[in-house]
Amino acid sequence: MEYRISILIPVFNELKYTQMCLENLHRAMAYFQSRTEEAWPLEIIVIDDGSTDGTSTWIQQHYPDVILLYGDGNLFWSAGINKGIEYAINQSPKPTHILFWNKDLYVEEDYFIILQRLIRNNGQETIIASKMFRKSTPDILFSFGGLYRPWTDTKINIGTGKKDGPAYSEKREIDWCGGMAVSIPTKVFESIGLCDSENFPQYDGDTDLFLRAGKAGFKMEVNPELKAWNVHENTGRKEQFTFKNLKWYLNNIRSYKNFRIGYLFMRKHSIGPVAFLMFFGRQLVFVIKYIFKIVLDVRK
Repeated sequence: MEYRISILIPVFNELKYTQMCLENLHRAMAYFQSRTEEAWPLEIIVIDDGSTDGTSTWIQQHYPDVILLYGDGNLFWSAGINKGIEYAINQSPKPTHILFWNKDLYVEEDYFIILQRLIRNNGQETIIASKMFRKSTPDILFSFGGLYRPWTDTKINIGTGKKDGPAYSEKREIDWCGGMAVSIPTKVFESIGLCDSENFPQYDGDTDLFLRAGKAGFKMEVNPELKAWNVHENTGRKEQFTFKNLKWYLNNIRSYKNFRIGYLFMRKHSIGPVAFLMFFGRQLVFVIKYIFKIVLDVRK
């Protein structure tokens, strides 16, 4: 079987991360081409959603082999990644695998050699996620995948913030992961469709996709051999607790606490009345805690 991989990178401004990402990716791709007898074709597709910092111009000048797709600033993650998937699978020959990537990822040069072996061993039925770290704390896990409990609508992050060790040294089946450094057989999209960009334009677009894939019979696992580091550092900016910011959390598309998106996700994937109670309870606790922080800020 002839394998091909399309690497999708949605971007919006923050050119310095895209620069580091493409340099790192090309280094790993060159190593792969030089160290394996059967180097699979790899292509990079960048979806630039209306960047205003010269991102596309810089890419054209320095990496003309990168395929550029464009948005108007309103794609967000799900529609942006969908644009890349549609472009990739409409090629001839189309890729056998789609690799979700982020502009702020770093990998070692042997990444694609390891990925090649894992794909060969797992066939076309398995989604393969990477073991994720923060570049600033390389021995602390950022993510080892996630589990979902439909009876309580609970997303469990495995290993986040934990020190790497034996508990994270074996591959394991998971329900979902973040949409980065994860290899997805093209047949997944042919079976279940693309990301739900209408209901989950930013957060939960990846989780919803992977849960749908699991329901369709595809296996998902995180493999500790496949490692990636997130290099996007926390700026350390202190949040201002205001009612305006609370409204942003509950209503903005870019917020992980968006009420509507969380509700739609719960309705789609949860089972039973307890999940409804848990969802509304978590939202209420978040609002109460935030209001309490607003009051404390005002008193300072």
